[in-house]
Amino acid sequence: MKLRKKLKEANPNRFAYEIINLSLLLIFILGLFYIILFETTLVCYYKNNFNIVCSTCGLTRDFKSILRLDLSNLINPISIKVFIVFSLVFISRIYSLICLKKKVKLLRVMSYDIIMILLVLLIMII
Repeated sequence: MKLRKKLKEANPNRFAYEIINLSLLLIFILGLFYIILFETTLVCYYKNNFNIVCSTCGLTRDFKSILRLDLSNLINPISIKVFIVFSLVFISRIYSLICLKKKVKLLRVMSYDIIMILLVLLIMII
């Protein structure tokens, strides 16, 4: 605990960036566990209440299929792109945390994150 306090006092920006990365990584891990462990999927609010198919309908079911390497029954045409984007973001969070632990300069880590964001945007546009 004292070490965290010293780190926070030494460089509050670095500490905040580390906390944000840890939080995002935890959210991704919890989402992955949900997709893997539970057979039921979330029901789309718009489809359930208004009978409108939104652009994210079927992503949870498709992610389950992709994790099982079954690409033949995908519902949503953008699910593979979204899965690749989530995978890249997940990997970049791990890489950022490793860089922060190795005392890489914060500006360099943030530059890497900006490059990853641009790559993700490019994937989504294509």
